[in-house]
Amino acid sequence: MTNLVFKRCRSILTPLCRGMAHYHIEWKPKPYPCTKAEREAAAKRYNLLPSDYKPFEDDGLAPGDYFCVEPYNVNNCDPWEPYDFPLERRNFSEPVQFNAHMYSAAGCDPEYSKRYQRGTSV
Repeated sequence: MTNLVFKRCRSILTPLCRGMAHYHIEWKPKPYPCTKAEREAAAKRYNLLPSDYKPFEDDGLAPGDYFCVEPYNVNNCDPWEPYDFPLERRNFSEPVQFNAHMYSAAGCDPEYSKRYQRGTSV
């Protein structure tokens, strides 16, 4: 049955599958910056001031020259602000964490352990 569906819909499915794997090479992080000139170039690339640019620690697992943003959950953002992307509660060209998928509305909240501590009443 699936072969029959694929054969009949091949003219529709083939162009759709080709367009799904688009990836631009400039989106990939460059190697970890070691010199001051490389750090300034990376800050300029991400539209940050050189004083605001702080890369991840180079422990072998760092995502190249991508900058470090303090983790925050979108539930801690103001719900009444008119965002450009309301479901993600963020604006256009706003810095995003490297692993932002972990801190979505259904993800983990790094502020949770600071709000509620063991042995204290609510």
